[in-house]
Amino acid sequence: MCSDLENSLREIEACEPIEPKIPQLIFSDATPESIAFDLYSKWPSAGIMSDEGGVVFDSRTTRNPGMLNKLWDGDSLHVSRKTSHSYIVRDARLTVSIMVQPKTLAKFLSKQGALFRDNGLGARFMFACPYSTQGTRFIQSVNPSWLNLSAFQDRLTQILDSTLPDASQNPSARTTLKFSPEAQSSWTYFYNQVEGDLIAGRYLADVKDGASKIADNLARVAALFHYFEGNQGDISLDTMDRAAAVCSWYMHEFKRLFASAPEVPIEILDAQELERWFNDQCHRYPGRSGMMKNDIAQLGPNQLRQSKIRREAALYVLTQQGRIRFEYRGKTQWVVLNPAFFPIYPSGPTSPPMLYQPRL
Repeated sequence: MCSDLENSLREIEACEPIEPKIPQLIFSDATPESIAFDLYSKWPSAGIMSDEGGVVFDSRTTRNPGMLNKLWDGDSLHVSRKTSHSYIVRDARLTVSIMVQPKTLAKFLSKQGALFRDNGLGARFMFACPYSTQGTRFIQSVNPSWLNLSAFQDRLTQILDSTLPDASQNPSARTTLKFSPEAQSSWTYFYNQVEGDLIAGRYLADVKDGASKIADNLARVAALFHYFEGNQGDISLDTMDRAAAVCSWYMHEFKRLFASAPEVPIEILDAQELERWFNDQCHRYPGRSGMMKNDIAQLGPNQLRQSKIRREAALYVLTQQGRIRFEYRGKTQWVVLNPAFFPIYPSGPTSPPMLYQPRL
């Protein structure tokens, strides 16, 4: 009797059910070790995503850049443990999407910036920090159309649904995409253009880390465009060119954010800041082509309000460049903007309503 029970028990143990792999697709505050183990034991695809980047940067998530680099490259990740079993993460996919306030990112870079850039992790990101549109976000339509958003969400759902069966049966099953001959030539041209700009004194010489990965990112973006749009066959030249336009924009952003500060005279920098302020005034108040000089002292860039010497020097530079000129209206000195350099549009019925009428 006991032997029969023992045999039944052995049969039951031999048929122990396999624990189902329940995917965790999104991480925010997680250790690198837990992310690697989940990619190995649960699901081979995941993302580190957060709309509060401080949560990610203040945690241990980014403390193992070597692991993140390997996953970005698609390499196998060997994890050795003394007290638990070792394992190998193969053919995993990890993406990172973080929204962060500039001051929070600056704080992170001040502490770990050297490590973040030197080991190549920062170069693998595609940074975007567009200028603020506050003050120009006027409502043009009471009922804006969201038709394209629904189509976008439907396509995402379709992709997620289509990957579940393959991932459960064979997590390593992947679709391999190739460039068409024309797309390959376009990618090679892009790569060579970037490589040529790495020479000392050229445009990308001070951001070699970001430039060294942008061609790889171009291939990835082109593949994403191709797959998302449901295209068949090889990646086309049109898809490659559109991806190149996107990646070029991101490369310029990387340059703008991380390039070495040039040794530019302070009056030139002040003149550039004042020119940006004039441009902002033109966008805020269509039709405005000038202002009283005293307005700059009261409303202009902070550093120029505090120092008359710097303010006068900046105005002198813009005058020498032909961007502005001075004229007297009665006893009041005015700064007149050159429409060849500033967006001076005539105000009219299509102009957004102003809370108050600026002095012209």
